[in-house]
Amino acid sequence: MGMFDHIECKYPLPDCDFSLTNQDFQTKNMECELHQYIIDKEGYLFKKKYEEDGWKDEIIGKKTFPIQQWKFVENEPIAYTGEINFYGGPDSTQKTKYSWYEWQAEFKHGKLINLERLWSRGSHTNMDYVIHLLDSGFVYKDTLKEALFEEFGPEPDNFQILKALGLLRDKKTKALQEYLIELNRSA
Repeated sequence: MGMFDHIECKYPLPDCDFSLTNQDFQTKNMECELHQYIIDKEGYLFKKKYEEDGWKDEIIGKKTFPIQQWKFVENEPIAYTGEINFYGGPDSTQKTKYSWYEWQAEFKHGKLINLERLWSRGSHTNMDYVIHLLDSGFVYKDTLKEALFEEFGPEPDNFQILKALGLLRDKKTKALQEYLIELNRSA
């Protein structure tokens, strides 16, 4: 899956069927070094700054390991301009309609200018989910195959493959089109 950064959104999230405010999400649009970012209630972007605070011995199992300690210093304003997609789901104690959410936040000089929900897992068909995976760059052949087979069964016929191609034509999702053509040739 790779590295990512954390982002906490204190700004009200649009199109959400429950409160995810102050929840920890992930993003791959920043440095992907496990940094922590915050979008505050007013829509400003900050990066949490820490400094070293010595070492502490910690017992893990029967061994003692030195663990570096960090101390929070400040929330540093970030003058970021661009988009940040962040995603995640509710914790296990929350009863929600969907298990996965994704938002896109647009910033200009560190100030939020637009925030919209892109995706909620379960809110669309499997084919829509496949398109979303491809468009967001999270495509893996096994995930793609699984979603296609959920939509069309273990052996999609030519009509179903053509239907999928038709669904995708407007989305211009070339990778899925090529895969479906390959699937059709092997059938």
